[in-house]
Parts: sequence; C-alpha cells; structure tokens
Amino acid sequence: MPQGNATGSPSHRALDVAIIGAGVVGCAIAHRLTHFDLRVAIFEATSDVCGGASRANSGMAITGFDCAPGSLETELVRAASPRWEQLTEQLGVPFRRVGELVVALGEQDLPALQALAGQADAYGIDADLLTGEQARGLVPALASDVVAALHVPSEAIIDPIRLTIAYAESAVLNGAVLHRSTPVTGFRLSSGRISQVRTAQGDFSCGYVVNAAGLQADEISAAAGAEDFRMWARKGQFILLDRSYGRLVDKIIVPAPSEDTRGTLVIPTTGGGVLLGPTAVDDDDKSNLSHDTATLRGVLEGAGRLVPAVSSAPHIKYFTGARPASDCLYRIHRSEGVPNLVHAAAIRSTGVSASPAIADHVVAILADEGLECQPKALPLRRPRRTVPVREVDPMTYRQLAAGDDAYKTIVCACEHVSAAEIRDALTSPVPALSLDGVRDRTNATGGRCQGSYCSVGVGLMLSNSCGCSAHAVPKDEPGSQWGVGSD
Repeated sequence: MPQGNATGSPSHRALDVAIIGAGVVGCAIAHRLTHFDLRVAIFEATSDVCGGASRANSGMAITGFDCAPGSLETELVRAASPRWEQLTEQLGVPFRRVGELVVALGEQDLPALQALAGQADAYGIDADLLTGEQARGLVPALASDVVAALHVPSEAIIDPIRLTIAYAESAVLNGAVLHRSTPVTGFRLSSGRISQVRTAQGDFSCGYVVNAAGLQADEISAAAGAEDFRMWARKGQFILLDRSYGRLVDKIIVPAPSEDTRGTLVIPTTGGGVLLGPTAVDDDDKSNLSHDTATLRGVLEGAGRLVPAVSSAPHIKYFTGARPASDCLYRIHRSEGVPNLVHAAAIRSTGVSASPAIADHVVAILADEGLECQPKALPLRRPRRTVPVREVDPMTYRQLAAGDDAYKTIVCACEHVSAAEIRDALTSPVPALSLDGVRDRTNATGGRCQGSYCSVGVGLMLSNSCGCSAHAVPKDEPGSQWGVGSD
C-alpha cells in the first residue's frame, strides 16, 4: 500500500530550507516560506501532518490579553490575533470569534478579574467586567455561583487540525515537498554548518534547517551538535461532548486563574461540540498518551462548577495530548553553535494562536542569517475547500448535489459528511492515508457513534484510493490495520 512518503514536486536542486516537524508551527513556517522563490521541504516522522501535540490543542485563537507582559509569546500571539479572519478565509479553515468569559466563583476571584481587565486595557483589547447576572444573560447555562465575569469578545475558536493541514496543503501547492513517514536520523556538518539532513529515505542537501520537531526538538538539537536543552511532555486530558450540547455553550468559559493553574476550560468547538479540559501534568515519557478515570472525573467536576449541565452530558470521546514543555518557553532563535539551524521549539499551548506570527519571526531570522527571500513572481495558489454538507441550508445542498453526484451520498450520518468531502480528502494536495486522516479532514467517524456505522463506507473509499484490501486500511500509522483478514 502506498504510504505517500513525498507530497509535492521534488527536484534535484539542493534545499534552501529543510523544516523538521509537520505540526502547526512547522507547517505554518513552510506556508510562509513558499511565498518566496525558495526550495522548501518538510520532514515528518509520522504518516500525516499534525500527528503530535498540535492535534490535541484546545482549539482557541487567543488575543493574548492574559499573556505575561514583555514575553516573546505575548508579542507573537498579539501580532497574530488581528490576522485570523483574512488568513482563515484564504486557507478555508473554520474560525469564529465567539468571545470568552473569565468567571469568578466567589469574591476571592474578583482581584484576578480586575487585574486581567487592566492588562487587557493596557494591550488595547476590549474587555468588560460583568456581574454574574449579566454573564448569565450571555450564557444562561452558567453556574449560579458565578458572581462576576470578564467578557473578552474577540477571543476565538479555530480547528487546529484543519489549520495545520491547510498550512501544509498551501505549502505543497506552492512548491514545498512534504516527506511523511520520514524521521530525521542525523546531520552532516561542514565547517560548523549543516550541509545535509539524514533520513531513513536518504540524505538531503540544504542551506538552512528549522527545528520545529515539538517534543523531539531537544533530540534534533543534540543530533546537530547544537544547544543542550531538555523537552518533556505536559500531558493534558480532554473530554469531548456530543454536539447536542453545543447549543448550551457558545462562548469560551474559563475560571479565574490561580497562581498554580488556569483550571478546567469549557470550549465550544468549530464543529458544534463542546471540549472540556485540559489538565496539565508533567511527564518524562513523551509517548504516554494514556488517560485515567480519576483525572477525567476531575475534568468533569471542574467544568461542572462553571456550567453544571456538562457534568451529566453524553461524552463521545476522551483523549490526551502531550504539549512540548521545556525550561525556556518559546525557544525561537538561531543556534549559537550551528548558525544555519533555527530552533522553533518549546512552544506549548499557544502554538496555534501564534502560528502565523511565529512563521514571520522565523523567516526574519533566516533572512538575517543570509537566506535570500525573493517574492514569487507567480500568484500563490490557495487550497480548495470542499463545502461541508453540515454547513449549508437545504437549498444550497440541492445545488451541490445537482452539480456533483458524490454529494448525494451521506457516508457519516452523525456529522453529515458526504462522499464528495471524503473523496476530496483522499485526493487533496496532502491526501488522507488512514481512517484517522479522513476524520481529521472531514470529521467522518468523529461524531456521536465514533465510526461504528460510517467506518465501513469510509474504509471502502480509502481502500479504493490506496489500492489495498479493505481490511488492510490503516486506522492511523502504517500497520494499524482496521480489519481482520488476509490477501
């Protein structure tokens, strides 16, 4: 079965920039670099983009009103925030400014709200202090214990997986080559600079390297003989509620922060569901994505203090993400020991929110180090977004079906995903190669039944696309075959 190791149009010319890691940061950097006349490649160890920390992001595009003053993180988050409407329109990514309520559950929380209000004002971000009654006027499902809230209307939600995929598709459409299932195994250095990137698929000559390897960024740095730093996992467990509860919560609900934690968040998703979490527990085991009943019960209890109805809501999925933690947050700089290596590492929970500005920052560093960034003469190509059935009215759906027979077949009833959407996910510039890959692009198998009914139809379409038997279709990584059988 083909694994799609390289996506794009490879040439024999040496790479100008090799990007290691196809998470949201790596793909955002690739997207930005392909605005210039450069030879760019992305190397990803897993079989798809967004295979690591980026896929378990909370799905928020924040303004930075609550970020620490004077930090690089705050600077980049604030620089990115005003750009989202234009960028997501260009990329075809779901995005909405739903607003956020930071709530006080008692008088002891009021100073924290007042401090945040002052900070938002200093940043020039609109924020209003509300009474508990006013806050419940905006979100009636809020707990009666809420005595006050800070309303920040410009806080937004975004689909982090589709954003990452769209960045990658844009990069590939505009000349980048994406090498999937291609872990970087080492480097060849000449006169103190990286001259080749070594991978399981061969060696690639390059002028510059960007280390956007997430949790493995310390290993990449060590392999290049660059900075010695340590990365560890900050595990976050989430609960996803059924879309039937999406009507209850149409704003991000956040407890007033304490000195130790932000607590459990209640977050509406762009797909209409509600996300509860995350937790934050440090773990030296980077591969540990387990979840446990006690922690999930704590997530429910924390969310229930904000919105009581979610405590008894039907849960359709539990999952765990591992955010890349380090002793230095936002390690974005040129390596002191290897001058053509740029780190874009230790970017924890705000990587999605800051991603377009991170990309600009990295490009500026590369240009300062001598990378010639000449704008392309030809117009940039944009990813084509297939219109999801669940987003259109009946008349528009009839028009879509009249023009494309594949819209007439609804493969995933829970999420109203048509065969047209799945077909296009299988033939896109960065095509899905697994059941999870189809879900990431369309949400088929991601609804209430979690694929119990629709995975047969999705698996059949995937097997036809990949040229393999239906039982051999991978669930996720190669070898995780979906069915039981033999050729």
